[in-house]
Amino acid sequence: MTKEEIIEFIDDIETITVASGFSIVGIVDGPGRKVIMDSFFPAGNTTAHFGRKKDNSSRVYQVEEIFEKFDKKNKNNEHFLTIPLMANVILIHDLIKENGFAKTTPEFEFLRHLRNAFGHGNRFTLNNNEPRRPASFKSFTIDRSLNGMENVLINYIKPGDVYDLITYIKNNI
Repeated sequence: MTKEEIIEFIDDIETITVASGFSIVGIVDGPGRKVIMDSFFPAGNTTAHFGRKKDNSSRVYQVEEIFEKFDKKNKNNEHFLTIPLMANVILIHDLIKENGFAKTTPEFEFLRHLRNAFGHGNRFTLNNNEPRRPASFKSFTIDRSLNGMENVLINYIKPGDVYDLITYIKNNI
């Protein structure tokens, strides 16, 4: 991929993830959920086809069951966005690296260590004298003292800070 294609892809990732977060607000809010159900599902039909398969069929979900699972977790949208945000960081890092745009600046090193933490259970695992180079972004610094820290996304860095990092990386490829 070219630098421009990578930048556009990163922008698409951020837009899709943030739009998904906005959608979760409507699901969590009781009146918002009713509007969604009334608008998108005819009376008595609470199934949704989601996720196209190779044979052109799609998965069928019971919408109320999904809402019940969501409610049972009793979490906010920040919780539900951690998994896609971690996946996005992994994808962005790997895309940059595989296309030859990786750098050894403190910010790109920071991205590399976040990618590794997110890819290994959201835990810092700093082996083999890592970090070997300075790894920092804004007021965040990764050093050996963080080895073993769990729930890196939330306990160490918040989603908004990760989006700032994504924007920085996108603008400095």
